Parts: sequence; C-alpha cells; structure tokens
Amino acid sequence: MRSISWTHIPLSGIAPSVLDRSSHSLVVVGHKAYLFGGENVPRTPVDEELYIIDLNDGSTTTSRSTTRPSPRVGSFLTAHGDALYLWGGRESRDMTPCDASLWVYDIAADEWTRREAAGEVPEQRSYHCMAVAGERLFLHAGCPAKGRLDTVHSLPIPPSSSAHWTSHPSAPSPGRGGTVLCPLTIPSSGPSRRPVLVRFGGFAGYELGDTLDIYDPTTAQWTSTSVPGPEARSVHALVPYTSSTDPHLVALMLFGERDPAPVELGHNGAGKFHEDVWALRYLPPAEGAGEGEDVARGFSFVRIPAEGNTPEPRGWFGAGVWREGERERAVVLGGLNGKNERLGDLWIAEVK
Repeated sequence: MRSISWTHIPLSGIAPSVLDRSSHSLVVVGHKAYLFGGENVPRTPVDEELYIIDLNDGSTTTSRSTTRPSPRVGSFLTAHGDALYLWGGRESRDMTPCDASLWVYDIAADEWTRREAAGEVPEQRSYHCMAVAGERLFLHAGCPAKGRLDTVHSLPIPPSSSAHWTSHPSAPSPGRGGTVLCPLTIPSSGPSRRPVLVRFGGFAGYELGDTLDIYDPTTAQWTSTSVPGPEARSVHALVPYTSSTDPHLVALMLFGERDPAPVELGHNGAGKFHEDVWALRYLPPAEGAGEGEDVARGFSFVRIPAEGNTPEPRGWFGAGVWREGERERAVVLGGLNGKNERLGDLWIAEVK
C-alpha cells in the first residue's frame, strides 16, 4: 500500500523563531523554497523579506533587492520559469489593502520589480489563490473589504508593458477565501494534453468540501464533481504531484482547517485542524467519451497513510513541490496550530 514519508529539515542561517508565522506564501523553484509575508501577531505583517531556503540542507538567506513589496498578510506567491509573481494581501492590523500591482521577482538578478497592468483589474483582496496555466497567471477568490469573491482573472506572463487583466467566468458559488487553485495537465482527446485548474474547499463563513471544481481555460468552462472522502477544509494545500508508484496520482492535498476559531475570537484565535494527506487521482474517460463533465468524473481522492514522524495538524501554512528529475517531494513550512501558535518548521514529504 502506498504511504507518505515525512522528513523534518532543521533551518540554519537565521534565528530559530524568525520564520514562525502563518498566512504567508511559499513556492519552490529548483532546490530552493521562497517564502514571503505572513503574521506572527494576528493581522500584523511580520516583514517584507523574501526568504530563500536551500532544501538540501535548510540553509536560509534573504534577497538583497533594495526594491521590494510592502510587508503583507494573506498575499499569494507563485512561480513560472525563473520568476516569482506576488499579488494582493493586507498590510496593517486594520487590514488595509495592498496596491493592486503585480510584483515580479527575477531569481537570477535577485531583484523585485513592480508591474502595472490595465484592463479588468482584479478587486483588491487577501487570502486568494493564484496558479499558472497555459502561459497565463490566474487569480481567484479571496476576501475584499467586505464579503468573499468567486471571480477569476488572468494576465499573460511574462507581463509586457501593455499587459491587460482579463475576466473569466466566475467559479461555482459561494465566494470564498482560503481556497486552492491547483494547475494540472490531463489527457485530452487523442494523444494531446491540456491544462486545467482544480479547486477544493475554502471558507465561506463555514468550511467547504465535498465538491471538486475544474476550470478549463481552453473552453472557459467550469465543471464540478462530487468527491467522497476528504472532509471540508480551508487554508490547506493542493499541489501538483506525480509518482512512479501510482501513474494516476496528479496532486496531493494536505492538512487545513476543519473547524473555524470561535466567533468571538475570529482571526485572533485558532480553529481545529486536519493532519491528513490525500492523493488526488485522475483516470481518463473511456475512449470515445466526451469532455466536460466526463473529465470531471475522472477525479477521485484516496487517503494516504503516513509513516514515521509527521508534522502536527495545521492550517494557514506555505506549501510547494520540489522536483529533481523524476523525483517529487511536497514541501510544507510554518502555519498555525490548534494552540494558536505560529509554527516555523520545515517538512519534506514523499509518496512511497
């Protein structure tokens, strides 16, 4: 039976508590993880540093770029090629919205630049999600000044000086924060493959689950399918993942909040969290079957048991995938636990 093996990686080069935080964002490029933003005190951004962690040994440095985004909570960082893309978040205890600019970090040059884009500019928000599919950066969901959103916007990347935001069909309601948008490439008709974006969970005043929503950028259509197994959750992770032990494995879902903090505490408190890991599997529809809903029904979740030491349950953490040749490992850093403590531990997971 497949299982997941966890390894704790001690960090060096920084004080032990520097990375204790939640509501941050993390992405992996090559053998390095890049971490930005977050809070240690509720609603108060920790710093504006971009932390660069060597996953081979845990050694940690920071970017030397003199230009940098403002400190922020609930922003989102993603990557494409040798560039990181940051958008959104809140930058004060009063949850003042950040500018609506896209920040781009050039890994080779170690430099942040601010990019403006016109068109159908997304509403300012935090606790949204982003993903790259088909040479476009997609932005979805999140929390504006009031309420929660189900909108979808995209921008071509790398963005030129004349780049424009484009609106896409909104996702199935309700609007939500703390959800995920996982980019996958699945078999299409014949030998071709096409990109899709997959969503599960989120928070809409209550934890969401039961349904997997799939957006096809090629057809600009959403489809949904019931997925028995995982409990409802938010502020979790769903990351692309392939394994030689299971040719149908396409992503891993990790942890997340299962019950929110008490209403009287809100963001100042902590809820209850999952400690489980689920494999998202995809079996292509039979030859000659249609697309759309048939594709959606090809997805299913299977829980993966853990072996050895495991991270404690958490939500509001950063996660990514470390790829070395055909080997893939999931990366988890920090987050919030059920004791309302901010964590700064680094874990690497591999499906066996």
